[in-house]
Amino acid sequence: MSHIYVLDRLINKPIKLKISDKEKYNFKNWEKILYKYEDTKGEFVGTYLGYGCDSMKEWVFIKRFGEIENNKFESLQQKAQNLFTIFKTEFRANFNESVPVAARFDYSWNLIYFYFYAETRFDFANFIRELRKKVWCNFFLFQIWARDRVRMSVRAEKVYWTCDELLCCKTSKCPLPTVDSENIA
Repeated sequence: MSHIYVLDRLINKPIKLKISDKEKYNFKNWEKILYKYEDTKGEFVGTYLGYGCDSMKEWVFIKRFGEIENNKFESLQQKAQNLFTIFKTEFRANFNESVPVAARFDYSWNLIYFYFYAETRFDFANFIRELRKKVWCNFFLFQIWARDRVRMSVRAEKVYWTCDELLCCKTSKCPLPTVDSENIA
C-alpha cells in the first residue's frame, strides 16, 4: 500500500490518500483526483501535490479525472465564478468590513461554497434569506483565515514548481494582514 497527497478543493488542506501499488500512476502536479473517506458515499475532489504533507486522516483514492470529469468540473467551477459575482456584490453591501474571496462548487453534493475573509463574526440570517432568492442552488458560507485568503485568491491561481517547491508568483499582490502582538497566543 502506497500513499499520495492531494490538496482538497473545498477546505484547502492536504489530504493523505491510500493507493494500492497496482494503481500507482505517474501523476501530474495539480491533476484532479477523486477520493472518499472509508465507506462513506460522498466523493471529494483534490489536486495532486506531488510531495508529502502532514495530514490528520487517511482517505481512499477512487480515480484520477478523465476528460469527461475534467469538463464537468470546469463547468461547475465556471458556474461558481458566475454566482460569485452575485455573492460578492451582496456580501459587500451587507458586510463592508469583510472580503469575499472565492466560490467553489462541490463536485458531488451540488453545493456551492462561498469563501470570505473577516476578522469578526456576523449574523447571516437576513443575508442568507436574500441571497437564496438570487442563487439557484444550495450554498455554504465559509469563513477563511489570512493564509487561506492568499492561497484561495484568484490572483494566486497560477502556481509554478521549481526544485520541488510550490511557489506562487502573485501572492505579493495580496499580502497577509498584520496581526497585533497581543493577539498572538
